[in-house]
Amino acid sequence: MTTDLVLTLTAGPDNPRNSEGAFITLRNGNILFAYSRYTGESWSDHATTDIAARCSTDRGQTWSTDDRLLVANEGQCNVMSVSLLRLHDGRIALFYVQKNSGVDCRLRLRTSSDEGGTWSDAVIGNPGSGYFVTNNDRVIQLASGRLLAPAAYHRPKTADSDLGAGIANQGEAVFFVSDDAGQSWRETTTRLRVGQEIHSGLQEPGVIERRGGSLYGWARTSEGRQWEFTSTDGGETWTEPSPSTFRSPTSPLSLKAITPDPIWLAVWNDRETPGHRRIRIRSGFELGPHPTRPRHESRRGRHVVNASTDRGRPAAGLLLHRDSLRRRRSPARLLLRRARNRRAPEHLPPSSE
Repeated sequence: MTTDLVLTLTAGPDNPRNSEGAFITLRNGNILFAYSRYTGESWSDHATTDIAARCSTDRGQTWSTDDRLLVANEGQCNVMSVSLLRLHDGRIALFYVQKNSGVDCRLRLRTSSDEGGTWSDAVIGNPGSGYFVTNNDRVIQLASGRLLAPAAYHRPKTADSDLGAGIANQGEAVFFVSDDAGQSWRETTTRLRVGQEIHSGLQEPGVIERRGGSLYGWARTSEGRQWEFTSTDGGETWTEPSPSTFRSPTSPLSLKAITPDPIWLAVWNDRETPGHRRIRIRSGFELGPHPTRPRHESRRGRHVVNASTDRGRPAAGLLLHRDSLRRRRSPARLLLRRARNRRAPEHLPPSSE
């Protein structure tokens, strides 16, 4: 396996962290990468950020050297966790969360009809108040045209919703949909919860559409696995969450469909990778290790990529890289991977149901 490091967005003075990004290919073949760019001194999840972008004109081999500002910090805390999506009508959708307080962390949507040259005014994607965490690169459009945004709902710890007091760690998976290309949004009928004994609840959920039209969803937990759930009605209702075959600490899983072939790619921190080195990190919304949590909750290992054919049989399992998470200043890295296929554990669920 060979790796080309094509861009490092290094943190520095007045830029303590660069993270949470998404890609989109423009009509002319250029690639736009948008990410959370922190400013000031703090790298906390609640610190000041804006949405910046870089561009590649050679299929990701090289990248522009200067940031382009996509969304200035319009929140009382920040804007972060961007998703980019090509809509069925040809426009580009830019999603991000605007964070204002412990009861106002909600999704925003802007669209572009000129390949990212200009953007529309923002539409709120989470009607009603609440602290809703939609991870970067999570919003999808179904074959029906419905937009679906998964989120984790977290309650504030204090009555005045002060973010300084923190947010409840346990998350509930909720789902917001739009059937008019993002003009209006509503929450679907099912909220997914797990027992209080699972410290994390369901955090940072994601969804992917199967070829048959059903939906497969997942969320990170503190139980050493991603938990999974499915929907057969466009995300209106969901099965009860249950442990999946993805073994991981409390860190997110990403699943993507590689079209036109019916193949899914998964990237996650695999606790079962032979020889991986675990690294202690800050996990969840609370700083520092928790004395009563399972040991695997606050440890992450190497990223692994796995591929699944339409029948859910994995085609490859490849070690990507080792996290370097002890640094307080967080750079973002873009890498191109060229790898030989190797057999992998059968982690991936069927993609054809």
